[in-house]
Amino acid sequence: DSASISSWAIGYVNAMDTRGFIQGTDGKFNPKANITRAEVVKILDNAIGGFYHNTGTITENASNIVIVNTGDVVLQDMTIQGDLILAEGIDDAVVTLDNVKVSGRVIIRGGSDIIVKGDSALPNVEFIKQDDSVTLKVEDNAEVTNVTVQEGSDDVTLTGEIESLSLVGSHVTVYAVDATIDTAEVSGKNSR
Repeated sequence: DSASISSWAIGYVNAMDTRGFIQGTDGKFNPKANITRAEVVKILDNAIGGFYHNTGTITENASNIVIVNTGDVVLQDMTIQGDLILAEGIDDAVVTLDNVKVSGRVIIRGGSDIIVKGDSALPNVEFIKQDDSVTLKVEDNAEVTNVTVQEGSDDVTLTGEIESLSLVGSHVTVYAVDATIDTAEVSGKNSR
């Protein structure tokens, strides 16, 4: 029934299918039918591999999307096969990633200090933070490959070694303090 999927939605449906968030019923998605509460719960259950809202240390591996929604959290010795979202509930607190490997993106929407250390490996970090400044500290042997600062971010401070920086948000200032950044591109209006 793929011909019944609206043209604007086909990419989203394919992406959710590819990631295993949706499976359909009897080989069909039934895009014109109303979604049930149970189907929404199943999609969320498939998509979210971990939701952490208590302070402390977390050491369990996870698949799909992992959400941290509180500060003073240490993710330690973890592999996340998907995206890691550091959500708004972190407020102005610290999150530490110690020996954490993330295959997808790390999306920073909350927190004042994000510490990446040990043998952590983060291929893509995106700042989509609202209103407050945030610091990303890369320590030890940790690898942060690509950092993107999006619209809505305020001041961002980077320390440590970072392979590439892309500043696409407008009116954003990125400070490099004791940092090595191999390549940087600024395309955001009135950003520096």
